[in-house]
Amino acid sequence: MCIEGEELTVGDGAVSWVHHDLPITVFVGEVGQAMSFAGAVLVLDDGAPGTRVLCGFSHGGEALFRVGPPAGFEFSYLTGHPEVGAAVVCGGAVKIDNWYDWHFSVDLRTGRLERHCPAC
Repeated sequence: MCIEGEELTVGDGAVSWVHHDLPITVFVGEVGQAMSFAGAVLVLDDGAPGTRVLCGFSHGGEALFRVGPPAGFEFSYLTGHPEVGAAVVCGGAVKIDNWYDWHFSVDLRTGRLERHCPAC
């Protein structure tokens, strides 16, 4: 988890990093996972079971979005995908095209999620 060579630090509901020599800390609740991508830091806020949300921040620490999972899905984990870049894997309660788990691309400006391909 790096931004321009700097490590992300996770602890006590916060994610911290250094951007242009300035320390940045954002508070999200209960950090489940955090990753950096070109232009943003994505954080899964675990909260209470079944209430996981995806938070996006600029590298300067500005809150960009806070979104829930797509209808019928729950967030599983953050990942990168060679075709879409920033992605989150979500598990569904029912199969879609014979798959429960899907990669969703993440629009790093708005948090818009779009189902991309099965996650295997």
